[in-house]
Amino acid sequence: MSGRPGAGPGGRTPERLERAINTSRILIFALASSALMFVVIGTIVAQQLSSEGDVATYRVPLVALAFCALIASVMYRRFSLATLRLEQIYTAKGVAGFVDHLFRSTLISAALGEAVGVFGFLLGVLTGETDKMYALCAASLAAILFSLPKANGWRDLYQQVSARAPVGSAG
Repeated sequence: MSGRPGAGPGGRTPERLERAINTSRILIFALASSALMFVVIGTIVAQQLSSEGDVATYRVPLVALAFCALIASVMYRRFSLATLRLEQIYTAKGVAGFVDHLFRSTLISAALGEAVGVFGFLLGVLTGETDKMYALCAASLAAILFSLPKANGWRDLYQQVSARAPVGSAG
């Protein structure tokens, strides 16, 4: 355990929480860099491999899928990080379950955000429309970075949830 003042019961934050914060930050930045790579590679490839066929065949389904992935990323994060949900997880599974849930929710939300970039990349490569690819990759990058854990936010969540946990809850 690390001695972060005011971070939880007794003024301490579990070491597991600190590791999860650092690990998730690294993974989020890796996912963000992949969204940027989609833009770079997509720009190069789109000019060489784009088809001259009916671009609407690809455009509508890919944009619809990207939109759904973006909405899913935001909604998943909103529902999985709701205070009541976190209290239930902390009560049932203790600190380890709480930290695992935060970590897993962050990564799933970011992966759904990255899916938007994948659909943008495919759109750019299949249709040659790099402007739409740029827009979807920018939305992807925003969704990924929105999933970036705020260390103090996670510590505050831990403090709130652990303070309200019923007596006898898993810890």
